[in-house]
Amino acid sequence: AYNFYFASDSFRILHGAICMGDFEDTKEILRMILNYQAWETGPDTLPGEIWHEMSTTGDRISPNFCTLDFPPLLEHFYHWTGDLAFVKEIFPNLRAAVEWGYLNDRDGDGLLENGPEGEMADSAFEDTNMEGSHLQPNLSWFRALQAGARLATLIGDLPSAERWEATASELGHKLNRLYWNESEQRFEETIRPDGGF
Repeated sequence: AYNFYFASDSFRILHGAICMGDFEDTKEILRMILNYQAWETGPDTLPGEIWHEMSTTGDRISPNFCTLDFPPLLEHFYHWTGDLAFVKEIFPNLRAAVEWGYLNDRDGDGLLENGPEGEMADSAFEDTNMEGSHLQPNLSWFRALQAGARLATLIGDLPSAERWEATASELGHKLNRLYWNESEQRFEETIRPDGGF
């Protein structure tokens, strides 16, 4: 048997579970996942990071950008349930998840980077899992910023909402400008450290 829990897969499944009305199980699964969210810097984690895999012994494997899938999922849950109390309950987790994105902009250029360890394995196409900035994780951060800002506004955390909205606006323009390959008339997945596609 494969004795691992997968937060990233759970997030995907929960989108459907919410649409089916399975609200209470969704809340309990989210509480379990968030109970193991990182709150301090560790050997391979940053504060706010949500684990990708966890064994039944509690060992976590975290090299994944599934953290950014959490804010849109919580917004999806709220749209279906109107359960503002639950949003408020786990909003500190959401705030930490969105802020985690800023920690992964290693060179201050406004984009999330994939380091030499290639830790975006499940967030970029398999054949482009290389060092550099990838479109897919940055799109995930864009969505996380937007969903986080809307939820922050909902509960009255206006400083977070304003910060995240501003970052999302800047990021959206940057993604359209930097990842668009004019000669090929398409978006590229990867910008390598030397600036090329």
